[in-house]
Parts: sequence; structure tokens; C-alpha cells
Amino acid sequence: MMPTKVSIIVPVYNKQQYVARCISSILGQSYKEFELIIVNDGSTDDSKKICESFADERIRLIDTENGGVSRARNHALDVADGEFVLFVDSDDWVEKDYLEHLMRDADSKSFDMMIFGLTRVYQNGSKKRVEMPDWSEEQFYSQYMYLQDVLSVGITGFVCNKLIRQSFINLYTIRFDPNVRMAEDVNFYLDVLQHNPRVVTSRECGYYYLQEADNSSFFQRNVDFFALMSIWKKCYMMLDRKGYGNVDNRQRLYQKIFELYDAHFLEESNLDKGKIQKDLKRMHELSDSLPLFWATVKPTNILLKMIKVKSSIGVYTYLSLRRLYHIVRWHHQ
Repeated sequence: MMPTKVSIIVPVYNKQQYVARCISSILGQSYKEFELIIVNDGSTDDSKKICESFADERIRLIDTENGGVSRARNHALDVADGEFVLFVDSDDWVEKDYLEHLMRDADSKSFDMMIFGLTRVYQNGSKKRVEMPDWSEEQFYSQYMYLQDVLSVGITGFVCNKLIRQSFINLYTIRFDPNVRMAEDVNFYLDVLQHNPRVVTSRECGYYYLQEADNSSFFQRNVDFFALMSIWKKCYMMLDRKGYGNVDNRQRLYQKIFELYDAHFLEESNLDKGKIQKDLKRMHELSDSLPLFWATVKPTNILLKMIKVKSSIGVYTYLSLRRLYHIVRWHHQ
């Protein structure tokens, strides 16, 4: 019996400092039946040259103009021919028995998507295992947001800790949305989950995820908070359709959306009363489409209280006073 082939997809954009380590760790796998699809997304540093320096028949290097990580991954998905698909980011790396452990689990379980853990690596060199509990599919959905927010923070949305059956994503033509510029991985997996895949879990943590401060959307400017709100609404709708819109999932998701309202206004650089009023209207339209939203969320500060009662004057006044406070404080430093 021939071993199962895996398509490993690595998008690369200006990662000359890391990409050699990433590729070497994949080529050094004890499990040999895989193809490595590298998509150079228009890198302007030496990333492409470094990728070309590896001579291995399992490598397929695709060179494209810069179009973003979603388009890069889609290019690879269009040509992948493994039974399973696995994503690796070009600044990360994997243990040599990583694939062997995953495929051992794959041989013993029937699934469309297997979710496993990873190991966070911090800039000071410290490491932290983020494990996936050994759960049934019912436990996974019923405690989805507890898993995401508390037990294994961020794990349901990571692009790199899922082994997906290629025939499943091709059956439903599931691809990354190039128009989603943030949390595109969360959005992709919500598209997978809404088609009712068979889901299993694994405790494997042989993926090393480089944790850098600028990876977080909340440390970036020009964040489209409304897009993030829509993605988390989509998450609730997916869970609700499956019968898992329970109190805990609902409370955690609604509070997450509500706090994005707060973040949106705090990041707003232009204090315009008309825009504030329009933004509040959009927020309440989104919230009103979710059952029991306003009965569920709990304001944790003055701004959220103003948002909940839809007071554009209150929001404007709060933001104006906050801005004045920071100006005065800056002048007295």
C-alpha cells in the first residue's frame, strides 16, 4: 500500500531571514511522501533566490506578482495533488517527525479536517505549547469559543494547524478570499466548517510558530474592524446552524464583536459627527441581526455604554475629551 501524499503549501514574501530554515525543516521530514509547493509572492529581497537554491524533486516553486497571502495560497491549492493539504508559514518551522506523527493519526482516524496544536516561539527564545484537547466533534463545536479564547488561545483560527482532505475543499471549491485582508485564515476555516466536515483532533505540537508583535492585527493601523465584526458574526451563524449557538459560544462571540466596536472608535483618527452616526447605525444593524445580542453584551467602559445606547453625541464627546487629555498629557511631559 502506497503511503498517503501530503501537499505542503508555503507562501513567501520577503522572508529571507527565515525561509531557509522553514524549507530545510520540511525537506528533513522523516515522512517522505509529500510535495512542497512554495509560492513566491513577488518578494523584493533574496527570498526567491534562497528558495531556488534548494534542489529537491519534491519542490514546486511558483513565482507570481505580489497579490497577498490569500492569492498565493490559492495558487498552490489550484495545483496541489496530495490527498491532504497542510499550510506552513515561511517564518515558521517544523520538527523532523511532524508529518510522521500527523499521518500516523490520519491512518487511525476518519476525517475531512484534523486540528492539532503548535508551539509558540517568542522573540526572547522562550516556547509555549498550545495543545489541542482530545475532543469529540460535539465537544469541539459546543465549546468552540472557550477553546478559541481560553483553553488554547487562537487555535481554531490558525492557518497552520489543520490537515485538510484535498477532495473536500475541492468539492466545495473552498478558497481564501483575497478581499479579506485580516483574519483571512479564520474566514477560510469558517468556510470549511460550514460544509460539515468530519472533524477530529490531535495533540501534536511539532509546528513552531514564530510569535512576533507585529503579527497582531491590533498593533496595525488602518484595521478594517467592520470586516472583523462580520467574520465573527459569520462564526456565530455557522455554530447556530449546527445547533451550537449555546449560551457560552454566544456570550463569548457577542462580547468579541462588541469590543471591536470599541476598538473601531478608539482607532478613528477623524472625529466626524456624521461618520460616527453612520458607524453606529452599521453596528446596530449588525447587532440587530444576531439574536439576543443587546441582552447579552456587557459594557466594560463608558465608550461601550455610549455605543450600546446608540448615542452619537456621547461617543463624539468621549472621543474628543480623550483626545484632549492625551494632548494635555503630551505637552506636560
